[in-house]
Amino acid sequence: MLLSLLFLSPPWLLTLLLLLTLLLLPQLLPSTKLLIKLITRLKSITLPKKPKKLLLLLLPLLPINSAISGLKGREISLPFLLVASLEKNMERWKPHVTVAAVLERGGRFLLVEEMTETGIRFNQPAGHLEPGESLLDAVVRETFEESSWHIVPDYLLGVYQWYQPDNQRTWLRFAFTGELLAEVSDHDLDTGIIAAHWLALDEVVALSAQHRSPLVMACIRDYLAGMRLPLEVLHDID
Repeated sequence: MLLSLLFLSPPWLLTLLLLLTLLLLPQLLPSTKLLIKLITRLKSITLPKKPKKLLLLLLPLLPINSAISGLKGREISLPFLLVASLEKNMERWKPHVTVAAVLERGGRFLLVEEMTETGIRFNQPAGHLEPGESLLDAVVRETFEESSWHIVPDYLLGVYQWYQPDNQRTWLRFAFTGELLAEVSDHDLDTGIIAAHWLALDEVVALSAQHRSPLVMACIRDYLAGMRLPLEVLHDID
């Protein structure tokens, strides 16, 4: 009954009822939805300037029924509830961190042929950094999983940031060069990998339309330009 009056009353009575609510009856507001309706209603009506300003300042700080909010034994204000809701329901933006191995043997580069959601694509052995994994461990693992080659990383080639407009993702690639150790011929390649190929530069360029991303050629260009950074620039802090 009283809640209905809050929405249907003339301005002077609404002012009085809101003041009573603020001072005496906080449990009458069982949800943020109702509180927001009250604020919206208050903004749309004509009230004396000073009382209206005071109400608009105080209303968001009104304690909300703790039983409804789910936080037993606690009275929470609207700002607290909004922050908690945002932290719970909104995912923090972050880039997709990947590693890649740029490997060359006799003038040929190691690329993997893979099936993707956009068809067959070519890429360096590459993949996502996994939880608890160092960048160096990741590039060793991804190279073996996708090409059957064991490697030892020897240099950081570069760090590449790329925004992919079709899915609005940002990629952060750490590319490494490495020493080839051995190929395991009977190893099953990772899911989606069709084959691993050693391709001459002109063959790589000819497949540009099927590259997984512009990062493929960007890394090869830097490799050919002699770009190398010591692994000591990387720090894995426990």
